[in-house]
Amino acid sequence: AATPSPRQVDEPADSVDGVRGCAFPFVRASGYGTDPDYMARCREELLVMVQVESARGVESIPEIASVPGVDAVFLGPFDLSCSIGKAGRFDDREVSDLISAAERAVLESGDCMLAGFRSGGRGAMEMFDDGYSLVCGSVDLGLLRDAARRDLEEALGGVDP
Repeated sequence: AATPSPRQVDEPADSVDGVRGCAFPFVRASGYGTDPDYMARCREELLVMVQVESARGVESIPEIASVPGVDAVFLGPFDLSCSIGKAGRFDDREVSDLISAAERAVLESGDCMLAGFRSGGRGAMEMFDDGYSLVCGSVDLGLLRDAARRDLEEALGGVDP
C-alpha cells in the first residue's frame, strides 16, 4: 500500500489499518477470493510506504516514520523540487538540501526503509550506498512515452513527424 502526500500524521496510520478500501475478493493475491487465510496473512505480508513529496512532508518524516506499521518512506524528488518552486532543478542548493534532509530524517528514524525515485543524475548504486533500500529508475508514464516515440519513428521510417 502506498499513501501519496500525507497531509497529517494520522493518515499513514489509516493506510496501515486499511481505511482506503478492500478489494481482496477480486485480486490475484487472494486467489480471486478463494484463499480463506488471505486477510489474516495480509497484515503481516503487506509493505506500507508513505510518499513524501513536499517540504512540509519532509518536516513530518520523524512523526510519519514512527507510525506503527509504516515500513518505508518513499521520496518523490521531482515533487519535492516543485514544492519549493524549483521544478526539476536538482543542481539547486535548496533542492539538494531538501532531498538530503529528507533522506537523513528517514535514515535517522531507524524505523523505516528509505525508498524513492532516481533524480538529478544520481545513479541507483550511489543511492543504495547512501542508504536507500529501494530505488525506482523509471516511471511508467516515461517508459510508455518513450515506447510510443520509438513505435512512431519506426512507423514513419525515418520521416520527421
